[in-house]
Amino acid sequence: MSASELKYLIATHSLSKEGIGARLTDIADKLGVTKVSVYRMSERLEAGGMMARGERSRIFLTERGKKLLDEYMLCVDFVRNALEKCCRTPKTAAFADAVGIVCAVGEHSRSALLSYLRKKDRT
Repeated sequence: MSASELKYLIATHSLSKEGIGARLTDIADKLGVTKVSVYRMSERLEAGGMMARGERSRIFLTERGKKLLDEYMLCVDFVRNALEKCCRTPKTAAFADAVGIVCAVGEHSRSALLSYLRKKDRT
C-alpha cells in the first residue's frame, strides 16, 4: 500500500459517521486535495476491496479496509513513538514520517514488524 492510499484510508475512517461513510468533499478538505482526486483514489481503493460506496455519494471502509488500516496503524504507531522518543521528532512530523516509512518497507518486513508487535502486546 502506498502512503497516499493509507492517508485516504485514515481520513475516510476518521470522517465516517455511524456507519454511513464519509463525504468526498470532507475527505478532500481534510487532505487538502481536490474532490476529483478523492474520487479517483476511492475508485482505486474500491477496486482493491478496501472501500465501498454508500448512499448519497459517501464512501466507507470495507471489512478488508478496516483490517488493513488496523494493521498498518499498529506499525505506524510503533514507528511514530520511536521517532518521538528516540529522535525527538515533533508529533505531526513523526506521524507523517511513520506513515511514509511503514509504506516504504516491503511486505515481508511490515509483516514481521506486525508479528513482533502482536506478540509484544500479548506479553
